[in-house]
Amino acid sequence: HLGIDVSKVTEEEFCYIPMGGPLPAPGQRIVGFGGAAAMVHPSTGYHLCRMMAAAVPLAQSLATELADQDFHPDKAATKAYHTI
Repeated sequence: HLGIDVSKVTEEEFCYIPMGGPLPAPGQRIVGFGGAAAMVHPSTGYHLCRMMAAAVPLAQSLATELADQDFHPDKAATKAYHTI
């Protein structure tokens, strides 16, 4: 390591970036978002920009469905997935 000797390791970090995994099942009521929705950029592993760009339209879609007198969770989840 460039002539540097590591004398002590005080902490080691591990992480998992989900890339190339399956998309969430759009028929389920729990709406995947961010890393849970495979919104991770395949070459960088970053998803913040994509997630932030989708947050407002997704919130608006869910708010519209929640305000509907005939609210149904399956319909709200379907519209959310179409928005994402």
